[in-house]
Amino acid sequence: MSVQKIETEEQFDQSLQSSNRVVVYFCEEWETNYATLSASVETAAKSFKDVSFYKILAEKFPKIALKYGVTEVPTFLIFQGGQETGRVNGANIAELTVKLHTESNKVVFSYPYKSDAEGDEFYKGLVNKAPVLLFMKGDPKEPRCGFSRQIVSLLDSISATYSTFDILRDENVRQGLKAFAEWPTYPQLWIKGDLIGGLDIVREMLENGELQAALKG
Repeated sequence: MSVQKIETEEQFDQSLQSSNRVVVYFCEEWETNYATLSASVETAAKSFKDVSFYKILAEKFPKIALKYGVTEVPTFLIFQGGQETGRVNGANIAELTVKLHTESNKVVFSYPYKSDAEGDEFYKGLVNKAPVLLFMKGDPKEPRCGFSRQIVSLLDSISATYSTFDILRDENVRQGLKAFAEWPTYPQLWIKGDLIGGLDIVREMLENGELQAALKG
């Protein structure tokens, strides 16, 4: 897979919607080592079949650079599900490669999503924000209840790729999702917009292999 060049803001926005992980290489053609570094990025793109690589001229798209805090070139940003999950500042392909290898089996990030919106359409959109989305108390690094801690451990035990939403940060979602899902407790695991269930169901599905199959489907 070769590195694609971003030509418009719309193309940049679309690139982040990929189901794959995405690397965006912010660069300038006047860089002293631009040709050499670009060749290295092309090599990396061919090595990581499950990662989409893009390059963008930072000075041509200053709004995008400002939005993501890019203050120097080269800079590499790693995204999944439209959210930044990592970055490498400078021409350090080795560090980028390590990050991509480290995250190859498990990418965990949270949606800081605050809203007063209501209704089924809002929740349909929310549960489809990521292919696998765990609504929990706290986040994977600091679960704030025993059930959330246990379900994170189960998902991590099979190197699952998932996203999380901290329901303690948004009371509207915390209460509204219960009604939408007709499921009164947390955590809740959703896959491709469908409710899988809570801790007990996830544990049972993992033990009989159904969870692994659902995550691959």
